Amino acid sequence: MAKYLITLDVDGTLLDNNYRSNSPTINSVIEQLTREGNIFVINSNRSLEDMQSVARTFDLHGPLIGENGSFIYDQVSGSMEVLLSAEGQRQINEMRASVWLLIEQRFPGAKFMIGDTTDINKHIDVQDIPAGCDSVFIMNEFRKYSISVHAKKIADGLMVRDIDLARRLFDVVSQAIRDHGWQLRAEYTDSYANVLVLPIEVTKPQALHRLTEKFQQFLSVVIGDDAADKPMRAEIDYFFVVNNGTSEAKTMADYVAEQPITKGVEEILLKIDSLVK
Repeated sequence: MAKYLITLDVDGTLLDNNYRSNSPTINSVIEQLTREGNIFVINSNRSLEDMQSVARTFDLHGPLIGENGSFIYDQVSGSMEVLLSAEGQRQINEMRASVWLLIEQRFPGAKFMIGDTTDINKHIDVQDIPAGCDSVFIMNEFRKYSISVHAKKIADGLMVRDIDLARRLFDVVSQAIRDHGWQLRAEYTDSYANVLVLPIEVTKPQALHRLTEKFQQFLSVVIGDDAADKPMRAEIDYFFVVNNGTSEAKTMADYVAEQPITKGVEEILLKIDSLVK
């Protein structure tokens, strides 16, 4: 029987936009496939700390590719392989040091904070609201090789996502990158109202290729929701998409699940032997 190197995305695949799974039984499916000798990989834009939390939730023990391909972490040995160059790290650190000043200059009256953005987004109803401001920018405290800043407004006594504010910060950050000539790129997401700054020199597909070279005896399977989750076709054997995936991803997929998010992942895992024939 074939063994699989199964690569999973997190946001929109394992978890919804509220950081929740929609399947109560997927862990038993993962456990069975792991016992059979298959290896699960998480390949995400998230930080190591965030991915370790996800890995614990789903009882995943395989390698973790993080921060858009900046590193590969071996959960068994605890070793970290950093793929981002020293120059790339220097540029990210310079950009990180500039963010608070850009916010101070371009968003007068806004509050800048550094914290655990995942925890804050999960528990918005119990967060302390900064006094004397109507908007807040929160930088993720765990990222080392990329940057994520969440834009919030104060509404009904809560810090809630502000997509317009995130887009405005995206424009400011993008201009700063151009002004400095950094080999970085900025993105923003509507789902989390956050701005990301990522090194250009590393990608999730490149990092996955590094792993597939080490596990050549395994069939390489990617399960995701977006076309960006599919590396170059030559790098993997199969690309499966959960039902909430983008239309582009579905067009590229070898199979599209009938179910969304975690249930879709479970559906694919349960029929994986038939899907690869």
